[in-house]
Amino acid sequence: MGAPGGSQVTAVGSSGSSPEYPADGGNINTPGAILPFFDARREWSRQYCWYVLNVCDGSVRRAARLLGMQRHSLRRILFDHAR
Repeated sequence: MGAPGGSQVTAVGSSGSSPEYPADGGNINTPGAILPFFDARREWSRQYCWYVLNVCDGSVRRAARLLGMQRHSLRRILFDHAR
């Protein structure tokens, strides 16, 4: 079934070639950046945790409390993804 108006909708990469992913892992805020779902979710989580950490003036303890997680889990999200 086509899109309204008779136009066809094609998925990214449906031409037989695989979509190109940013070599540096990309930034989900970059227009046109397409990441695999799990990579995009991980990047969003990392950016959100950094945002909350900034709101908490750098206090990992307060940020973890706001996020409802343990400090070591928050540190792992923030710093293991920075590699």
